[in-house]
Amino acid sequence: MKAEELRIGNIVLANNVNEQALEPHVIKDGKDIDNAMWYWGLPLSEEWMLKLGFFESKIRQGVYLKPIFGKFTIDSEDFLFDIKQGMHLVDLSDLIIHYGSEIKFVHELQNLYFALTGEELTIKD
Repeated sequence: MKAEELRIGNIVLANNVNEQALEPHVIKDGKDIDNAMWYWGLPLSEEWMLKLGFFESKIRQGVYLKPIFGKFTIDSEDFLFDIKQGMHLVDLSDLIIHYGSEIKFVHELQNLYFALTGEELTIKD
């Protein structure tokens, strides 16, 4: 992983204390960012969508919404994130708008969420 991909608060995979397995790790400071080469992306999954405060649409299976963020406006068009095809940005008519950059990892979704809303996307209790 590259340091420029990370922000404080990002959730990534890191070796546990015994270096026996990878486990989720929250980037706490610049030192963590400097050690980016020792981290791996945490795959985005339904479990992580729910932990981050999204909920599955009752209308469209595989579409996850988040209050305020799940539906937002860009140039008067409504968009959603759809993980059915690897978290692509899609419009409500199911036309894929940006297919080239899949959002595969939790830290990527956190960074996009922050860029669009100015708020951190963190684990919900």
